Amino acid sequence: MNDREPTQKHENNRNCRTVYIVDDDHSSRRGLSSLLTVAGFQVESFASVEEFYKIQTFDNHSCLIVDAWVKDLSPEGLQAAVDNKFHDIPIIFLSARVDKTSMEKA
Repeated sequence: MNDREPTQKHENNRNCRTVYIVDDDHSSRRGLSSLLTVAGFQVESFASVEEFYKIQTFDNHSCLIVDAWVKDLSPEGLQAAVDNKFHDIPIIFLSARVDKTSMEKA
């Protein structure tokens, strides 16, 4: 089953930048997608790194927001994989956890 959510476009801005979201929590993904869409960004969200990694092209003025605790991949592993394929896309790691281990991981 493909959990990739459809692209949400801000209708008033045809040249808006794309924000890619990777988070295995559906509610977090939808909430962040809605917030960014209202703010004027084009958004594509994915339930896993593997789904994100399948995209063939990306907006040169984009960024990636990813849950630091997404399953099956460390932030370092994600950074290396993304750099290998997409070269220089900025990555923002988010975490709902506030313990020391979480801070060090992100």
